[in-house]
Amino acid sequence: DKIRKKNIIFLNQKDLKEVIRNIDFINSLEIKKLYPNKIRITVIEDIPIGVYLNDNNGEKHLMLENNRIIKNHNYELEDLPKVYGEGALGKFSNFHSTLKKTGLNLKLIKQFNYYDINRWDILLIDGKLIKLPTENYEKSILKFLEIYEKSSFKKFKIFDFRIKNELIMR
Repeated sequence: DKIRKKNIIFLNQKDLKEVIRNIDFINSLEIKKLYPNKIRITVIEDIPIGVYLNDNNGEKHLMLENNRIIKNHNYELEDLPKVYGEGALGKFSNFHSTLKKTGLNLKLIKQFNYYDINRWDILLIDGKLIKLPTENYEKSILKFLEIYEKSSFKKFKIFDFRIKNELIMR
C-alpha cells in the first residue's frame, strides 16, 4: 500500500527496498525507473543449500548461500540435504562453496555431519559415507570423484580420508 498508485516521479527507491527487504530469500535488488510509467526491478535471490537440524532443541534453520540463515523456517524443502553438528551453522556456507568448486554433484548428498574438530562427513543418497580430513579436504573430494564411478569401488560404502595420504575403504 505504501507504493500503490504512487506517481513514478515521487516513488523513492528506499520505499521500494523497504517493501521487499523482509522477504527471506532476497539478497539484493536493483531498481531502475523507466520513464514515463515503468519500473524495472532486478532481484538477486539467495539459494537454499541445506537444512540445519539442532539436536538439542529440534529447531530447523534454513541455510542459504552467502552464510545467511533463516531461523525456525516453515518452508517445505525436503530435497535439501540435512546438516547436523554443533558449530555447523557458521562453517557450512564456506564448506558448501568449496564443494561446488570441486565439481561434486550436490544433488547426490543426503546429509552433512560436522564435528567440533573442524571435520565433515558427507552421506550420499546411495548410502556411501565420505569421511573428510580436517585440512585439505578438497583433495579428498577430488580423489573420491576419480574413483566413485569405477565399478571396482561400487561395493564399498565408507571412504575414509581422515589419515593423510591414505584412503581406507569398507
